[in-house]
Amino acid sequence: MDDADNNNYQGPQERGQGRPRLPNLSLMLNSHDRSSWKVKKILTRSDVNDLYRLMLKKTMVQEHILNKWNEGSRRAVIAVETEQGQTVEVWDANTDTTHGLVFKRWRSSGSFVFTHNWKTEFVNRRDLREGDEIGLRWDSEHSRFEFCVLSWAWVSVFHWSEKEK
Repeated sequence: MDDADNNNYQGPQERGQGRPRLPNLSLMLNSHDRSSWKVKKILTRSDVNDLYRLMLKKTMVQEHILNKWNEGSRRAVIAVETEQGQTVEVWDANTDTTHGLVFKRWRSSGSFVFTHNWKTEFVNRRDLREGDEIGLRWDSEHSRFEFCVLSWAWVSVFHWSEKEK
């Protein structure tokens, strides 16, 4: 199977169910149009390991998220700049569930990160892995982030069956 085929494979809505990744046409054909997800990221090892955070590039966040915040939300930018960050709602478009994360800017790199519950509410619950592609955007109407798994990294059935032993 070549790399182009791998991009067409999707996982179950809640991959934590312990099933191998299978084609999921609902993710490919529904309203989750790839072009509407302005912040796209292929997850790295550090996004899904025990560092417990999702790191996003400063320029992507400033251009596609912070510029969309209304005046009330912009006050939260001050909190985002603090060490504690700002608690935000993140709606998972694939599972229609809402989760609380902390959104903040790391002073050392200037990057933005989601912390506090990222590992449990997204990595573990959705069984996210290195190579999965996610999308984020800001929903001004509901003043929250929206999250979507755009594509799952392909995992062989052999790898899956070995993990289950």
